[in-house]
Amino acid sequence: MTAAVIILSGGAETVSVAVAERLIDAGIDYSVISLVPDSLLRDAPHCHSFHELNLAGAGLEEACDLLAVAIASIGGGEGSTTVFATEDDSLLLLSRLHLRNDLVLCFSRGESLRMGGLDKAELFEHLEQAGMTSVLAPTFRLDSPEDSLRLAARLGHDLVIKPIHKPWGRTLDESGNKVITVGGRLPALADVKRALENAWNNCDGWIAQPRLRPIRQAERSACVIRSGKEMRGYQIVERLKYPRMGGSAAWVSSSRDTDLLPAAFAIAEAIDLRGVCEMSFLEDEQGNPKLLELNCRPWLQFELVEASGCPLILDTLKAVHGQALSILEPAFTECHWIQPERMFLSLATGDSPRMETLRALARGVRGKMVIPIYGSRLPKVKSRWIARNLRKVLPNGR
Repeated sequence: MTAAVIILSGGAETVSVAVAERLIDAGIDYSVISLVPDSLLRDAPHCHSFHELNLAGAGLEEACDLLAVAIASIGGGEGSTTVFATEDDSLLLLSRLHLRNDLVLCFSRGESLRMGGLDKAELFEHLEQAGMTSVLAPTFRLDSPEDSLRLAARLGHDLVIKPIHKPWGRTLDESGNKVITVGGRLPALADVKRALENAWNNCDGWIAQPRLRPIRQAERSACVIRSGKEMRGYQIVERLKYPRMGGSAAWVSSSRDTDLLPAAFAIAEAIDLRGVCEMSFLEDEQGNPKLLELNCRPWLQFELVEASGCPLILDTLKAVHGQALSILEPAFTECHWIQPERMFLSLATGDSPRMETLRALARGVRGKMVIPIYGSRLPKVKSRWIARNLRKVLPNGR
């Protein structure tokens, strides 16, 4: 299908492991370039070659140089190289390499956008110009920290400030925050301005959006796979996250709903999506769904779509090369994705109502379940994962 298939493995590697399993199931050999030490995918089956990049202390351009050398060394025959980004840093590296235009790389991206969809400011400005304001969260580019004060006054002191994309190799602060939130029980505006001033130069730019609310008490997403004019879409619903404010998903389910798909398909067309994209939606006070952000890569819970009946990874391979998508049976299987550590922390800390959460979980998991990492069939993955987590909590990392 391609000259080479590469998994660019970063972050916690949950996505990387799931992508590798799907390729193995299809009998497709692949290579791994790991951005983290002690990769879970070292010695994985069907792995043609393994490269570990030591990017500690490397700036973005130096990291791009090292990655370009690693990709070029893999080779693999004629044709372009297909790369799966697995988290924001790996997608940023690929997007920057794409701009250099010295390697022929195929990966999921919006072809109408310079940064492929990674830059939130560019994304929303492009969609506004395409006449799609009705399905977008109002989004404002900030030119200075002082802009946040003026915008907070204009929007009623209730907004979320975020980088146009995740800063290279870091979060905004030591606590791992991804955004600066204004309103409710959160800090006074002077504290928000100070936090923004401290983080301002860590990012390529900043945007602000008014705070929106969950759709039917939950954050909902649409997944779109597009190859040329052929598109396929699915919806998922986030039932629980930890922490509840600004945290990551602990329990997500596939959904039979289709109400978000018309907007999602229109957005995919507008950005000329090639590959796969996850789009997150919240609603305004009038109950209108609004696009909050999107990810042009396999996201954390993509296995839900696979378990519900769509070969997402194989179709992504086809889509980035403009090939026809798989012919599917019409059946749909309800599926639940559960992250054990976050679920435990949510219950143990009381971040979510314990009995209410347990009752909902008992009712909800009657369908098929996906448990990332712990359900992996790859050798040594579970033991390496447990050892990695133990090193985080034991004294001196032992």
